[in-house]
Amino acid sequence: MRIMNKIFSKSDNPQFPFWVFTISVFIIAILPSLIRDGMFIDGIQYAAVSKNLANGLGTFWAPYMSQNWNTMGLVGLPAKPTFSLT
Repeated sequence: MRIMNKIFSKSDNPQFPFWVFTISVFIIAILPSLIRDGMFIDGIQYAAVSKNLANGLGTFWAPYMSQNWNTMGLVGLPAKPTFSLT
């Protein structure tokens, strides 16, 4: 913490522009991968349930995720979507 205070305490520090540039490049390089669009585990679970509903497995009130999920004694989805009362 002392190093950060030493670097950023004075804007007349000769290393200040270097640190600002370095941190900016680092943030610009990492930020797109952190905020990209994608399906996380809940999206994949909802997609599996919706496909099963389209294929006639499960009902609106008791969604069906997979055979393995049901053999483990688990019912419904772990995230408990808003459309499920199970």
